[in-house]
Formats: sequence, C-alpha cells, structure tokens
Amino acid sequence: MEIFGVNLDVVEILQTGVTGFSFLMLFVVWKLTSSNQKKIFEKDTSNISPEKLAVWENMAAKQTANTRYFMGFTLVVLIASLFALTFTERPEATILLTLSPIKDGYHPIVHAQNKAISLDKNGKGSALLKDDHTLAIDNKHVFNKLDELEKSLSISLASEKAAAKEKAQSSSLSGFGTLISGK
Repeated sequence: MEIFGVNLDVVEILQTGVTGFSFLMLFVVWKLTSSNQKKIFEKDTSNISPEKLAVWENMAAKQTANTRYFMGFTLVVLIASLFALTFTERPEATILLTLSPIKDGYHPIVHAQNKAISLDKNGKGSALLKDDHTLAIDNKHVFNKLDELEKSLSISLASEKAAAKEKAQSSSLSGFGTLISGK
C-alpha cells in the first residue's frame, strides 16, 4: 500500500503490535507535519489583509503545535513498546517429540537450541525451549547406514547372480542339459 508516496505494507507493520502501530503513526504524523510546514512556507502572504494574516498565522501555529505534540506522544509510545519488548520474558515451551519407526542403533539425531535430545528406544524425547522454537532433525546417521546396507545388498545380489551363472554354465542339469549336447 502506498502512503504519502512511500510503499509500505501496513498489514505487516501492524502485525508487530503496538510497536508497529506507533511506528506507523509516527510516520504518518511526520509526513503530515512536513506537508503542513511545506504549505506554510509556500503560502504567498503578500495579498492577504493583516487581520486574515494574523488569523492564518495563529491557526497554522496551532496546527503545527498539535501535530508536534501528537508526534511526541507517538514517539513516547514507540520507545515504551520497544522497551517493553526488550525486557519481556518469553515463556518456556516443552516440546514432546516422537519419531517412528526407530531401530536400535539407527536413531536420527535431534537438536533443540543446539542441544542434542536423547531419544528412548521408542523414539520419544522432550526438550525445554526458551526463545528459539527450532528443532533440527539430523538423519545423516540413518541415511549413511541405509546407503551402506544398499551397497552391501547390491554387492550380494551381483555376486549371487555371477555364482548362479557360473553354476549354470558348468552344470549339465541346467538349461536343456544333455538333450542338445547329445551326451
């Protein structure tokens, strides 16, 4: 959304709460004050009668003073909300985690806030999180073991196939046997 020629995402700003609201209000008041003062300086006062000029100066001064007061109030709200965000205690959260299926010796490694979570034999574990609610699950150990087993299986299948072929070629009981060879 464009406000005073500046493209701002108002919804995103307001989702931050009081801080975003006070920032948005401070921005709007600053733009209004700037445009108000610009209009005051651009006004040609040479054609205005002295009585009207006095009234106009009084109104312009009061309007500028009011917007400055509001700007000061908004700045105080912004600073207070930033202060409150800085010193607000964040609640702790306990995360219960279950990974399945789990086989002995092939557990994934789970980290919460750079601490390893130990999983029991059923794949269950828990972690106490304070600020950063991030879990990292590292399946590298499991995938390395899976790759190792796949390679072993592939080698076993290839050697079994080679052995079967060798036995078939050397045996008279395989294929058509003695029917074709005439023995």
